[in-house]
Amino acid sequence: MSKKITIEEVKYTAGLARLELSETEEKKFAEDLNNILGYFDDLEQADTSSFTKFNHYELISEKKNHFREDELVEDNERVREIINDNFPSKQGDLLAVKAILKKK
Repeated sequence: MSKKITIEEVKYTAGLARLELSETEEKKFAEDLNNILGYFDDLEQADTSSFTKFNHYELISEKKNHFREDELVEDNERVREIINDNFPSKQGDLLAVKAILKKK
């Protein structure tokens, strides 16, 4: 069986995502994540000997550019106004967000 997700790992991940979870939610997420990992264990047991292995890169690389061209999108002033009116924190004309990286 794969490694079990601990409640401490759930707390750590929730902290990174800035989520506040109750003890019940922490236990539920740990249980749900462990159930998901259990499905991968089931898949590892599946017999895949009858399937042909292939290289995904060869399927998509037919000397084509698979990237779309950049295109200029006209600025929609009304959308800009709605975002500015509803944004919680501003500094002049700029939208202010909380820092996610901290200097040591």
